[in-house]
Amino acid sequence: DEVAVEDDVVNMTIVADQNRTHLNSDGTHIEWDATGEYLMVYQTADNTTISAKSSEAVENGGLAQFGVTFQGNAAAQSFVYNAIYPAASVSVDATPAVDDVLFTLPLVQNPTALSYDNSADLLVTRSVSVATQPEALSMSFKRLVALGRLSLTGIDDVAIKSIELRVP
Repeated sequence: DEVAVEDDVVNMTIVADQNRTHLNSDGTHIEWDATGEYLMVYQTADNTTISAKSSEAVENGGLAQFGVTFQGNAAAQSFVYNAIYPAASVSVDATPAVDDVLFTLPLVQNPTALSYDNSADLLVTRSVSVATQPEALSMSFKRLVALGRLSLTGIDDVAIKSIELRVP
C-alpha cells in the first residue's frame, strides 16, 4: 500500500475497533458518540516520539474514526503508535513520552446508568507496530482508569471497616 503524502505530511485514519460511550437504543451494546470525541495519538519513529491531537471523531457503523496528521518520515525503520482517549485529559509537554503521560481529571464527574463520563474514563490503546507510516490503523482500547465518588449518609458514630461495591 502506498501512503498518501502531501508536502511531507502523512494523513492517517484511526478506527476504534470497539464500541463504547453509550448504550444503543435497545440496550444491547455500547456505541461511540462521535460529538466532541478526540484522541491524543503518539507516533514513535525509531526512538523519537511526537504527539498530535486527532480531528473530531466521525461515527461509522457504530465505530469511531479519527483523523490525525504527522510529518512524513520515510527514513525511519519502525513506527509504534499509541493513543489515549479522551485527548482533553492528557497534559502535553514539549517532549512527549508515552510512558510518562500526565493526566488531568475533572473534580466533578457525571456518569449515568446509560453512559460513561467520557471526561473521566481513560482509555489507552494497545501499541501498534508497523514498518512504515500507514494511512489507516485499527486500534483497540483498554480502560486505564475510571474514577468515581461514593457518599455515605446517615451513619453518624459508626466505624466503617470495609466497603464492597458490586456491579449488578
